[in-house]
Amino acid sequence: AFWGPSVHWNTYLEQYVMLMNRSCCAPEWPQEGIYISYASNPAVPSSWSAPVRVHQGGDWYPQVIGIGNPTNRGFGAACNQAIRATRAPLILLLNSDACLTPEALRALDDCMRQHERCGAAGCRLINDDGEAMTRTRNFLATVNQAVEMSGLARGFMARRFSRTHEPRVDAANIDCTADWIDGACLMLRRVALDEVGLFDERIFMYSEDVDVCYRLRQHDWMIC
Repeated sequence: AFWGPSVHWNTYLEQYVMLMNRSCCAPEWPQEGIYISYASNPAVPSSWSAPVRVHQGGDWYPQVIGIGNPTNRGFGAACNQAIRATRAPLILLLNSDACLTPEALRALDDCMRQHERCGAAGCRLINDDGEAMTRTRNFLATVNQAVEMSGLARGFMARRFSRTHEPRVDAANIDCTADWIDGACLMLRRVALDEVGLFDERIFMYSEDVDVCYRLRQHDWMIC
């Protein structure tokens, strides 16, 4: 009954989301449009919920742009597609299993406004157990990797000779001395990307955030 289903595992909802790009052959859904259905097991059609139309023409969230790929191009390439399709001066990358609070979004925007040379900004990430996750790091080097793996990184040694970067925030609760921040929640400045380039599409997944932060730092942009 449907053409071109796209199955997406939404880790925040903890269930499969079936996106039907176009309807056909069913009198109750004869019109063109995008439909959504939920299923705990997509291999069992009886578990699918009744499809609900979420978009037809331009009457559903016109500010949302849908981009489809016939194959999985990888994280960096997909992000580049979205960046090229928009004109906003600030771009926020957010993992599908992350939930952003209004306060966090405001803090990221404030950081960019307060620091004109901030090319990339991240915020604290909290896991399901309420624990802060490590997000800020120093670039990999022989010394810091060896020190961290040996367990010798303590106090002053930890800050100077480990890969993990422990933030030391200023009065505005900002630290702009990190080498790189992971892409789970990362705000990027478009003019900075225009200068250093987008994600390297030769990297399918993982380390593309390190690479873009490295190029930003090479061009004197800050990572906050």
